[in-house]
Amino acid sequence: MKFSLLLLAAALVSPSFACSSGSGTDLPSTALDGGSDAPASGGSSGAAGSGAAAGAAGTPSGGAAGSGGAAGGGGFGNTSGSGGGGTGGGSAGSGGAGGCGDGAVGVGEQCDGINVAGHTCATVLDPSATGTLGCTSSCMFDTSSCCLPACGGKQCGTDGCGGVCGTCPSGYACQSNSCVCEPNCSGKQCGSNGCGGSCGTCSSGSSCVSGQCQCTPNCAGKQCGSNGCGGSCGACGSGTSCNAQGQCTAPGGCTPPAQCSSSAPSSGTAQYCLPLDAYTACVHCSASCGLPQYGYQCTSSGGPPGLSGCVHKTGGGTHCCPQAACLRATPWDNNCALDGLPPYSYTCHPSATIPSGCKQRQGAYYCCPS
Repeated sequence: MKFSLLLLAAALVSPSFACSSGSGTDLPSTALDGGSDAPASGGSSGAAGSGAAAGAAGTPSGGAAGSGGAAGGGGFGNTSGSGGGGTGGGSAGSGGAGGCGDGAVGVGEQCDGINVAGHTCATVLDPSATGTLGCTSSCMFDTSSCCLPACGGKQCGTDGCGGVCGTCPSGYACQSNSCVCEPNCSGKQCGSNGCGGSCGTCSSGSSCVSGQCQCTPNCAGKQCGSNGCGGSCGACGSGTSCNAQGQCTAPGGCTPPAQCSSSAPSSGTAQYCLPLDAYTACVHCSASCGLPQYGYQCTSSGGPPGLSGCVHKTGGGTHCCPQAACLRATPWDNNCALDGLPPYSYTCHPSATIPSGCKQRQGAYYCCPS
């Protein structure tokens, strides 16, 4: 039985054996009985060696090739056994599965080396994040070089990441992360500092104009004199002068009235008119009102004075005349005789020239010879 199996294997391997038909290689019939004259039988053909199994899966670079099969055994009898050739080396093992560190982002990995799969600090942490996203040795994101800006409650100042939380408008400065108004008084003497405060106040008599103290002219109640700022409140007319109170004064120091009214003098028979003194004359007959400046106060029923060009002031018996003269005062003639003086009584204006031969009785009263 064992012999028959060996012959079958040889026939499958060696075609020359399977196809022989009585050639010199056939065994003689006499040899079948195994007699002493039978030739020695050669060894049977060896079975072909089987190829080595494919290599086991190896490293990611691929398994090593399988080794070749072993050679076949010798043939039986006088037939040479054929060498059993191996079917060739085993096929190379397929590449093993990749891992962390191969540069490719695989399953269960966020990144691999410098490959962060297109992500940034902004996509991983917050849209406002800056910096450089890294990768750990375990292929997970490394955010240690990322920065999250901190601007909560800040109007200005640094955000902690090299940026700013905002800028302040003109006139404001950043103090402790808040925009604070900066007072501006550059070139100013007065007025607002732009932050609700003041750059200064002006002294009395001046006012603030465009940040500068400027003198304010003051002519209230004045007719003349300085306006307090180097200018004038007005000039006085001819024959008058400006006093310390800014009023135009006539000779004698009186202040003319602002308005004067006049009418033509009335006529009468009495000739008694008392000349006014310098102060009273200028009050009643102000040159600034265009009236004759010499005043006479006549009795209510008398006048006008025996002078031409006189103007009768409205009210009372005041007359303003262009001459300073001595006027007849007939009611006092008797007083002149009693005093032993010339017989005719006169009242003379303080500015009048006293006629020759007249003697002063008292005040403005004179006694004259004619």
